[in-house]
Amino acid sequence: MRTLVRYAGLVIAALVIAGSYAGAQSGPPARPASLSVFLDCNFYCDEDFVRTELTFVNWVRDRAVADVHVLGTTQTAGAGQERTLTFLGLRSFGTMVDTLTFLVADTETEDERRQALVRILKAGLVRFVARTTVADRLEISVKPGAGGNATAIQTRYDPWNSWVLRTSMDGHTSGDANNTFLSISGSFSARRITDAWKIELEARENYNQSTFTIEEEKSTFIRRNYSFNQLVVRSVGPRSAIGVKGSVGSSTYDNKAFFLRAMPAIEFDLFPYSQSTRRLLTAQYAIGYEAFRYSEITIYEKLQESHPLHSIALSLNQNQPWGSTNIRAEAGQYLDLTYRNYAEVGGDVSVRIFKGLNFNIGGEYQAIRNQLYLPAVGATPEEILTQQRQLATNYQYFVFAGISYTFGSVLNNVVNPRFGRD
Repeated sequence: MRTLVRYAGLVIAALVIAGSYAGAQSGPPARPASLSVFLDCNFYCDEDFVRTELTFVNWVRDRAVADVHVLGTTQTAGAGQERTLTFLGLRSFGTMVDTLTFLVADTETEDERRQALVRILKAGLVRFVARTTVADRLEISVKPGAGGNATAIQTRYDPWNSWVLRTSMDGHTSGDANNTFLSISGSFSARRITDAWKIELEARENYNQSTFTIEEEKSTFIRRNYSFNQLVVRSVGPRSAIGVKGSVGSSTYDNKAFFLRAMPAIEFDLFPYSQSTRRLLTAQYAIGYEAFRYSEITIYEKLQESHPLHSIALSLNQNQPWGSTNIRAEAGQYLDLTYRNYAEVGGDVSVRIFKGLNFNIGGEYQAIRNQLYLPAVGATPEEILTQQRQLATNYQYFVFAGISYTFGSVLNNVVNPRFGRD
């Protein structure tokens, strides 16, 4: 019995000593020596510049070996774009997620935009870097404000009341001994975007002239169109909005000397609009009026006509770590000619299947049964070949698909601009 007691005592003592030794050896987990970051933007990120400016992290081109996945998304803002960087922790940082947003003005240069991107990347990565051994060399500073105070916030007076105006004009020409081509276009837009209102106005005109010489005989074809489009939207909640969209203009291609469309609409988003840079699922219903005056009498013996119409549209947009999805479906019909209708569905999907392998697919299909504007006199062979007129059809489509695979070193730190940047 005494032998058994002595044996039990030795076992307990051994366990106590082993536990003490393990406790002495254990401690807080070792911090990573560096931070591996995967940059994934759906807007232009000057990655060479980013890698040159941010050298305190390890840039990789594969999400599977990264500690942080930086997902960049963008959407139109009042005077430019609102860009969002979502910092998604991976592996030992898996519980950490941060989101930072910054504005890029239309008037800023590409250098100013990339400098802003680098500033936000630095700010967003600090929390992650603080958990690595690099934190021992980390310093944070804030530049003084206008009054010398680093925390000063200055409210600026806006004499334009959030309106942003833009005008442009461009043209190009090309040709050889037998053919010449001339294209001229111009546009003017005015936009005002606030939390409560979204107003977009745009005027656009295009002129295209083609001249062909066949057997010493010249033929000249002209395509011309102009349009004025407007959109006025009022926010009525975090998930809904009401508005009016409309357009007026003309098109030689569509035999429309003048057209007018006005459609009040209502929209509902399954997700809050505040999440629109990452996901957006909307349903929109519109009802209104459309009127035409034609350049030539149509196949239905009309020179002008007008009809009430309505439409419904569904849209899904996602930007996630696994890839992106953009899908839209729309259908509409004339209320007094219900057999005159259209339907279309299209979009694109990009999926990151696994390390280095990406799959892209997309396209669009349209069922067309509302071509009221086709001229009674058909197009000549020359007009068909040069695509000067819209032809009768009950559908049109396009499809694309692609796959890419990148393998080899995952490191993405070095920039070498010799013989031009890639």
